[in-house]
Amino acid sequence: MLDGEIVYGVLGGSLKLGLFKSTSAAVVVTNRRLVYAMLTNQMMKDAVNKAGEKAKAEGKGLLGRIGATMSATGDMLRKLASMDPDEVIAMNPDNFSVPVDAVVKARFDRITKTDHEGDSHGESLDLHIATGDRKLKLNVTFMTASPEEMLRNSLGSKLGRGKFY
Repeated sequence: MLDGEIVYGVLGGSLKLGLFKSTSAAVVVTNRRLVYAMLTNQMMKDAVNKAGEKAKAEGKGLLGRIGATMSATGDMLRKLASMDPDEVIAMNPDNFSVPVDAVVKARFDRITKTDHEGDSHGESLDLHIATGDRKLKLNVTFMTASPEEMLRNSLGSKLGRGKFY
């Protein structure tokens, strides 16, 4: 952990890697950097299996075990929030961090999903981070705290409001 580093929380979702490519990822938001952690299929399977085994050992019935496995991904992301950011980076060779000072601008886009008849089917929250040499987009599906508050604490005035926010 960097000297004086404070973890504000974790955002989880799908990180866009290319035109038609994305991966499950989490962003650990700190006052010094944004740590991007790639979540492999094996990590997800292990978390689900562990949650199911724990629920079974606690004597939970079928519905209790199903509920435990459904919350496994959230539990895994909450664990990342309690870890040292350097440990998060070391979990996977594809993990990386972006120093807060390198972020040029950031924004959230809140998009309402509608069908062809105009009926609403929920909202999507996209986080866009731009540095001098790269652009990162995370479709947020999980958060340990208010995403705007986490990023406002980390990035300050670099965080702007995007489309429909």
